[in-house]
Amino acid sequence: MRRLTESGVRRALTAAGGVIVLLLGGMSCNPDKGTAAKEFVWSDDEPISRNFTSAYVSPNNARSLILDGDGIVEAVFTGNTDYYYDIFYARRTGRGWEKPEQLSFTGAASSMPCATLDRAGNPCVAWSDGETGGYDILLSRREGGAWKTADNVTHDSTSSLSPAMTRGKDGSLHLVWEDKWGDASRILYASSPDSSWSEPVCLSREDAQATAPSIAAASDGTICAVWSERRKNGQYVVFRELRDGEWKRAVELSGGRHPGVRPSVAAGSGGIAHVVWEDHRQDKPAVCYRQRTGRRWQSETLLTDGRSKAFRPVVAAGSRGSAYVAWYDDRWGMPQAAMRVGEDGRWGPVFRVNHSDAPTYFVTIEVDRRGDAHLLFQDRRRGTYDVYYKVGTMR
Repeated sequence: MRRLTESGVRRALTAAGGVIVLLLGGMSCNPDKGTAAKEFVWSDDEPISRNFTSAYVSPNNARSLILDGDGIVEAVFTGNTDYYYDIFYARRTGRGWEKPEQLSFTGAASSMPCATLDRAGNPCVAWSDGETGGYDILLSRREGGAWKTADNVTHDSTSSLSPAMTRGKDGSLHLVWEDKWGDASRILYASSPDSSWSEPVCLSREDAQATAPSIAAASDGTICAVWSERRKNGQYVVFRELRDGEWKRAVELSGGRHPGVRPSVAAGSGGIAHVVWEDHRQDKPAVCYRQRTGRRWQSETLLTDGRSKAFRPVVAAGSRGSAYVAWYDDRWGMPQAAMRVGEDGRWGPVFRVNHSDAPTYFVTIEVDRRGDAHLLFQDRRRGTYDVYYKVGTMR
């Protein structure tokens, strides 16, 4: 274990031999009020997909990790062992990572898995599958230690891609995905209080090309969704919420002079919503963040300074309104996993999470009750892509 401290916030701490680096980075549209003091001890990178030809983490809109509250970590990813790509699930217990279990057996390409727990605490995994010739969203549950036959949730003539899923306060499942036909695409939503699913509802504008949905459930029962919309006059990040049984009017979080793509949303307590996305106002993509407290949205905060390329950020909600944001960043040469923590408008430095001699992509993050950060990512240190896990224990 390596100790990572923020005592030298205004200087870079570097060391040879693969020691994790702490750097101060990022800027704000409004000046930061100070530094959110956090201290982490990071584990070594733990490989999950050693016996695969290649393996991939889902894009930043989807949740690939489950923390069950009892110290068990569950991960889903796409793996290739033969000709087709399939969906795999793995558990980390006190003995380490168990052998991954295969979930898809359709003989067609399967990809982009996301996961959550149902009302009984059973893991549920949804993914996009090409078994019908197009692509549909399939979902499987693990009950009694065994995986049930996957159900086809969408089963239509269009291509259903990029699913994201969460569990509501009442234990129901909430699913969003990209519904694509030809050059057009829209964001659809459905829910499941039991084993059946509601009719899909369109959340996006009909005159826009909508992609990359993300979804989160708040402790008060509100469901928050974000996605990216390409319109004639630019690229926008759009937010909507399901409250009191009704989808409220859409809110544009970025657009015009501040185009944004690939958003991620997390919901905290007390009506707090955290949203991050890839910002393209400068030559190099940056990470942009906005927070809603109550019903009021705060101003944008750029978490990276535009001197490096920062891609596909994902956000997780911590305690007391804090936000943990992870992405991959090329400020150290080849892309590496990065993380930043904010609370009450104060943001800490940029953590370099891993120290690989190969490119790192597609980072995802979850935060447990202690405030520890759990990350999943892929890199090519073995010559092909593998999936790795890492945990930062807060001190």
